Amino acid sequence: EVIEYPIDKKERNQIEMQKKLQLDCSYKHVVIVGLFTPRKNQAYAFEMAERLKNYKIKFHFLGNQAGNFESYWKPLMDKKPENCVIWGERSDTEDFIRAADLFFFPSKGDRGNKELNPIVIKECLSWNLPILMRRLEPYKDFYDSNPLVSYLSKDGMFYDRDYNLTKIKEILNLS
Repeated sequence: EVIEYPIDKKERNQIEMQKKLQLDCSYKHVVIVGLFTPRKNQAYAFEMAERLKNYKIKFHFLGNQAGNFESYWKPLMDKKPENCVIWGERSDTEDFIRAADLFFFPSKGDRGNKELNPIVIKECLSWNLPILMRRLEPYKDFYDSNPLVSYLSKDGMFYDRDYNLTKIKEILNLS
């Protein structure tokens, strides 16, 4: 028997949370959650952040940088865009979700290394936070009818970067 994690609607005071976390309320805030690994694909979020550096937007990365994945995250840190903030592992992830304008989830999976169906997606939906994520096989069509969920476009083996940038700008109402 499969028991789904519930998506219970919760009220959030976004500005209050931004102030609590000392985030600049004049910026749009995008949150990315997960251990820095190739599967979590923070490299793609860094690329999107770099391409949006002329906008008032901050990308907040919550997740550990474990030593066994240093070959992945160290080169990223060496070229980190200025609009990316690395917070490390936190116990207040929910506060960031409540403060954010978008949850960006570029996680990927392949045979033998699948992204499953993380609770953080359901938590973001509970807090009424828009999500931009990859359409992955384990999700089936579970999120397809949810108006808060948008999918990253993929053109063959590669992301359609222009489409995805446009999608981020649409969701965040960036002109």
